Amino acid sequence: MCDFAFQPELPVYQSKTVPVALTNRSTKKNWASIVFGRRDLRLTLRAVASSDPFNTALDRLVAYAEAGADCVYAPAVSKPDEIAQIVKTVAPKHVNVLVSGFNHQLSLSQLADLGVRRISVGSGLALAAWGTFLRAAKDIKTNGTFHLLANGAVSADLNKLFQETS
Repeated sequence: MCDFAFQPELPVYQSKTVPVALTNRSTKKNWASIVFGRRDLRLTLRAVASSDPFNTALDRLVAYAEAGADCVYAPAVSKPDEIAQIVKTVAPKHVNVLVSGFNHQLSLSQLADLGVRRISVGSGLALAAWGTFLRAAKDIKTNGTFHLLANGAVSADLNKLFQETS
């Protein structure tokens, strides 16, 4: 694995700094990245083993907020108390939470009540679709039945949806 260090000598342009701080749940390593510039893209990453990955990520989110970020992104959080702590710590900056299979128990209203201002689903919708596809394919192969196809999207509805213009 590569170890990229933050390079403070990189120029910071007039546009906003866009931060990301995340923790790999399986390895407990923290990743932080910062994107600078308008049309220029400079991405820096650093992987650091930590005995306290949440607080390490929280410290980085605070640093990004203090550096001028409008919104901080904490994609690996799933515990409401941790989300609330992030929101409180970086206030008045906005917090974005990634919702996917690992934290699907969260609801829109719960996240809003915790103070989250942005929600991303990342690959969650695609993974849900692929999960349904794989279960239906397995059912056809194993049981010779097509029951899981009964709840699929209606072709006419999809055609109408894809024909709509904004």
